[in-house]
Amino acid sequence: MRAGRPEKNAERISAFTTDTAAKTGLSDRTIRPARYARPVGVVRKGDRWIIRWLEGSGPERVYRQLKIPTRNEDRTPVTYDDAKDLWKAKVAEAVSRRRGPGPRPRFAALAARYQEVHGPELSASWRKRVDGILRDHLAPRFGPARCEDLTAGDIVRYRNDRKADGASNATINREVTLLLAILGFGEAEGWLDRTPIPRKRVRPLPERVVETFFLPEEWQKLRAAFDDRETWERHRAKVRTFGPVVADARAPRGTGRRHGAGLKPDGDASHAYRERLRKAIDVLEAVLLTGSRLGEIIGLTWDAVDLKRGRVTIWQPKVGRAKVLPITPELRALLEAQPRGIGKTPVFRRPDPPRRPGQPAPKPAPWDKAKLERAFRLARKLAKIRPELRIHDLRHAAASWATAGGASDRHVRDLLGHTSVSMSARYSHVRPEDLAGAAGIVSRLASGDAKSDAERPVRKRRSGSKPHE
Repeated sequence: MRAGRPEKNAERISAFTTDTAAKTGLSDRTIRPARYARPVGVVRKGDRWIIRWLEGSGPERVYRQLKIPTRNEDRTPVTYDDAKDLWKAKVAEAVSRRRGPGPRPRFAALAARYQEVHGPELSASWRKRVDGILRDHLAPRFGPARCEDLTAGDIVRYRNDRKADGASNATINREVTLLLAILGFGEAEGWLDRTPIPRKRVRPLPERVVETFFLPEEWQKLRAAFDDRETWERHRAKVRTFGPVVADARAPRGTGRRHGAGLKPDGDASHAYRERLRKAIDVLEAVLLTGSRLGEIIGLTWDAVDLKRGRVTIWQPKVGRAKVLPITPELRALLEAQPRGIGKTPVFRRPDPPRRPGQPAPKPAPWDKAKLERAFRLARKLAKIRPELRIHDLRHAAASWATAGGASDRHVRDLLGHTSVSMSARYSHVRPEDLAGAAGIVSRLASGDAKSDAERPVRKRRSGSKPHE
């Protein structure tokens, strides 16, 4: 490049930067910063070449600059083509370090990246639900779309279509929240300059507040569901089915398992099955006493139980942290009734199945969630309590009973292991009869039977005493 011809140099640089932008995927704004009137990828000032390029993406973008002399140490010239090759290498290196896939990513690619990064942080149940929402609803609808082209109107139309399909407002809100979270993730990761749909533009749909929780008398009925032998026999006689008896022909003679015909209501096998179901009630009682989720109690191990200090540490995968609770006398009696173990042995282990003489005992194994839910449904049926009650309503009951007993919002939050008091407030339900005390105070003051705080006499302080003493 000859000195003294800036116009020709500007044309060459402009053509090169335009070609580089097309090849590398960088926008014109990347190659041409707004504060420069002409392309500034490579410029010459005096006896130096100045090379400028952009590194990073999103809000972390910064401009870098490198100065090189126009002549080497051996006095050989450094031409414009040499400076251009160096600038091109710097731009390519910066592009290779960018976390985004290039300009205008599609929603399907961003959702896949979201699952890759945040998937391991989610609990198993919530990750399964997120995968289902993306697979069944969001990906078919928004997968091919460019993220930058999405608008709040697209979400409104999506919600209307989901309502037409019969989805509840709560389900739709979860799906839209996941969509907005993925777009926010794209902005944080540098895939998007900014999220195309701010959260304040999309108001959640009104949800029906569920205030279902166990009453104390309902819990006592559920707790004793498997205690009455006669009730159990009547239930087994009612549900017993006589199907075809099938023997396992591959097993040795006399040892093959026979399938069909069901258990006799008054037989030993039937009552052994009832005893195994009674062990499931212990798990449900632990859920209530600790205000925990079912999966947290299933995963509780003996190394987290300190009977000497009276503390139990319960790991909460959903929020990624543990809560430490005191061991009440009722919880201590429940824990001491379990087979003792060490280390990672589950506290509430699954009952051992019947085994033949001489067969070794199986290793302690935790409960299967599906079997616990099956035992709960059967206990709910035998106890004749409300059919809409769920296992998770025991957690609601713990919060509601603690609130009715006068516990503060912060104590209820720590009991449940929530991260905020507002979340705990959704679990604390108050019955009308629990308001009798507060309503009575208002009634007495309104009728003049009790003096207000302003009318109460103030006790005089001792001479020389300070107000804070």
